[in-house]
Amino acid sequence: MRLDVYLKTTQLVPRRSGATDLCRDGKVKVNGRPAKAARTVGPGDRITFRLPGREISVEVVALPARKNVPKAEAGTFYTVLDEKRFDFWGRPIKKKE
Repeated sequence: MRLDVYLKTTQLVPRRSGATDLCRDGKVKVNGRPAKAARTVGPGDRITFRLPGREISVEVVALPARKNVPKAEAGTFYTVLDEKRFDFWGRPIKKKE
């Protein structure tokens, strides 16, 4: 499955065009390497992407069988490995304990 379609289908990014823009801007990495939107992803791949104010790392567990997946099912296709938050200036925000 294409990377941009996977990000949209699993609802990690709200729109496919947004996922394509993230890839074009170099904000998405698959297995530590910058990835284009058309890159094929599969189970075991690690995807890291940067959104405004946060960076998320997930591991692909399974691929959806269809392009429209209910929100309740969307989280079953990946495992969140790490999530970092950043302030306005890009500095990491420490978690409160």
